[in-house]
Amino acid sequence: MNQKVARTFSVGICMILLLFTCFGAGCSQAANSSGSTSVEDPKDPIVGTWTMTEVSTEGIRYTAEEYQRMVVNSFVIPTLEFFEDGSVYISELNGGSGQAEWETIEEGSAYRITDVTGTDIDVKITKGQLLLKVGGNTHYFERG
Repeated sequence: MNQKVARTFSVGICMILLLFTCFGAGCSQAANSSGSTSVEDPKDPIVGTWTMTEVSTEGIRYTAEEYQRMVVNSFVIPTLEFFEDGSVYISELNGGSGQAEWETIEEGSAYRITDVTGTDIDVKITKGQLLLKVGGNTHYFERG
């Protein structure tokens, strides 16, 4: 009977240690809003792919699809892909695509894109959307 009690005790201790190990590993790092579990996530909030969802022009809001068909005569939805190295790939924005550079103006919310011609375009991240203003139009982008 002593061996049975000792074995049950040993199994119980192993289970407790296993539970502490599992809970300790799961609780040691809290996930941030982007889903990353690193304590210090070096990635800037702008890094990643943004897809145009709407455009506001002359006080009227259009879906990205409507705007592309009416203004650009295209069915391709523009995207911006920001990379950690400070480069950005612009796809189908007002009919053009190409590489540019980005820099931070205000940490986590305001940025500047500079295209190959040296033209600067300021963008902001607010309420989960990236806003890009060009020629009186505001283009709204969301992650994805």
